[in-house]
Amino acid sequence: MKMDDVSNTNPSSRRLRLWLVDDDDGLRGLIAELLGRSDIIECSRQFFSAESALDVLAQESPPDIILLDLNMPGMSGVEAIRPIKRLAGGTRVFIMTVFYDSIEVSRARSAGASGFVLKRDDWQEVIARLQDESADWAAESPKPGAPASLPARSRMTPGLQPYLAGAEAVVIVGAGT
Repeated sequence: MKMDDVSNTNPSSRRLRLWLVDDDDGLRGLIAELLGRSDIIECSRQFFSAESALDVLAQESPPDIILLDLNMPGMSGVEAIRPIKRLAGGTRVFIMTVFYDSIEVSRARSAGASGFVLKRDDWQEVIARLQDESADWAAESPKPGAPASLPARSRMTPGLQPYLAGAEAVVIVGAGT
């Protein structure tokens, strides 16, 4: 499905524009398709690298949300957050990953990310979180040095199972001081 083919089923309300950045073509296409089913989110652009997204961001109006893969060749998702925020301070940036890594999640939070998504999450829940700014980390006003919280998870979106077979989220609880 091409992003230009995504139709707005509710033309009276403005959809949130989202840019999707992931180096895995198949997974990126599947996630874009899942997002495209939403009346809330419009996946208006897809990129294979953080660098290509930054190049376009420097020349175009920014989206409402950028969803970045954590691990990509070249610039990682976390490394891209600060340059994105410099170019588009109002854009909410989310990191997505297969495995929960408390160190990378903490780095993303410190760099200005609004949150993170596990690729195996239920994408209806992800869409609801992307829409709800009050669920962002920035809105939580965490205590300095507090570990990033892990949002509640329920089930995996069935379409992602072939891509993520055997993947498990590793949750580190009780980070010591």
